[in-house]
Amino acid sequence: MRIGTVLRKWRIGSERSLREVAAEIGIHHSTLARLEKGISPPVEALIKIGMWLITSEESVNGTNPNSGAIAGGGNERTDEEVPTAIELPKWEV
Repeated sequence: MRIGTVLRKWRIGSERSLREVAAEIGIHHSTLARLEKGISPPVEALIKIGMWLITSEESVNGTNPNSGAIAGGGNERTDEEVPTAIELPKWEV
């Protein structure tokens, strides 16, 4: 599944506007709109989106579209299972 599709489904399901989510991420709303339509954004925007997915409050509460890979999202690990590198999903852009 494409990251734009996931973000759009989550945003609509959370009853949040495009402008609201884009402002929270720190990108222009038109950049988020293009991503949701499948158009690749600039690398800087992808970095901001990735950081938002990792650090947002929704991730901690399990309501972020990427919450399965975030602590508190129902995928907790014991110390022995924690990888040495950060595991990020392989999203298609």
